[in-house]
Amino acid sequence: MKKLIIAAALGVILNFPLHAGVVAEFEDIQIWAGDGAEATNHSALVLQWNIGSTHYSFAWGFGWNSGTPTGRDMLQAVDAADTRLTIDYHSGQNAVFGIFYDLNNNGSSYAPGEPGAVDYLDPDNTIHDTPGLTESGDIYQSGWADGFWSYSISGGNFEYYDFFADDYTTYQSPGSTMYAEVAWESAPVGDRERELMDGSWDLFNFSTDVIGYTSPSVIQPLTASVPEPTTICLSLLALGSLLYARGRRLHSR
Repeated sequence: MKKLIIAAALGVILNFPLHAGVVAEFEDIQIWAGDGAEATNHSALVLQWNIGSTHYSFAWGFGWNSGTPTGRDMLQAVDAADTRLTIDYHSGQNAVFGIFYDLNNNGSSYAPGEPGAVDYLDPDNTIHDTPGLTESGDIYQSGWADGFWSYSISGGNFEYYDFFADDYTTYQSPGSTMYAEVAWESAPVGDRERELMDGSWDLFNFSTDVIGYTSPSVIQPLTASVPEPTTICLSLLALGSLLYARGRRLHSR
């Protein structure tokens, strides 16, 4: 009986739900990459998976003290900072192809998908994407021929070449640490050319609309996080109290 109690209590500790609050401002973000939350400048990265009617959205922070980092710099820094996150790139196009997140934080891995190829002249010749494998407690989406990660930004001040106007123009939008002031716009450049600014936000939002290239509605993100040490300590104290009380009852018989 005691073994059953111990096993049940340990199960509560090991599967304790992850703390994830809504990100209303930068201060709500828990995982910071680059030079961290104490840096001079800050940006936020939001990733949104849309699996059927279920949507998952999480935010990470990126800090830097000097230079002009790009959206790709933030992506790679966040990928390196959070062991639960893995971002795959299309080998030929050097663009985001698939994103995996160990949602239940059990150290699981996955099998990356393979990008297909679209034949616009003859759709019957299109090679469809091979989706990656993931356990039910994780999330993973990838796409090239059958889906894509749309890229939107808010906040920035940089010059870029507009192919439609055949001229250089400037993207200019104020940054903000508050999510309520974010105004998402389709990025006019790729993440490698996008220059971050203090208070800017980047969003990768998965879509399966390969015809109209629309994206699902954006939901307010939660902060990516790991179990808080205080939570685990409290659980261990509860376990100790439970075993102590159980031992007292056994000895009193």
